[in-house]
Amino acid sequence: MSIELIGSLAAAVATLASAAMSAHLGRMNTPKSASHNGDQLQLRIQEIKETIIVERKRSNAHRYAGALLTFTQFIIGGLLASSFLRESLTQDIVGALGLLVLFSSLVRQHYKPEIQHLAAQRRAIQLQALIRYAEDVIYEKQETGSDSVLTKYELLKYLTSRLDAIEASKIEEKTAEIGEPKGKA
Repeated sequence: MSIELIGSLAAAVATLASAAMSAHLGRMNTPKSASHNGDQLQLRIQEIKETIIVERKRSNAHRYAGALLTFTQFIIGGLLASSFLRESLTQDIVGALGLLVLFSSLVRQHYKPEIQHLAAQRRAIQLQALIRYAEDVIYEKQETGSDSVLTKYELLKYLTSRLDAIEASKIEEKTAEIGEPKGKA
């Protein structure tokens, strides 16, 4: 197997893997809370913990997809810019690699993996802070028995509203990515 064919296959695999990852990540859903007859506060905390896991997976996947796109776009693109490589490869392979670089650029432009990675990382950090806050309130209530601490219901309402706000931030991020619709003032 020639080096040209190996290079072409590696570039194709990297590009297709990153495109597949971006498509899969768009369909990745946040876990929904179970409506069991149990302690609703503990169920909400569990939902937040599961959401943290999903956001961390998203963050890592976006980081890997970005690395694959970078490899294809810049490394393979840079190699194609070399006249030595262009002359030593067949025109078909140079053309195929050029198309892969173009495809990688288009996917990267639309998908923006670095922004997606940071957004997922930010959400995971916010959710982890929410868990810490809830655990601190629960601990304080157990230790002091004070009425000045939030009730379970107040804490549940607070966690739910913060979780809703974090989930809504995904829409705001998408809106910021694509820009405000024309005609809005």
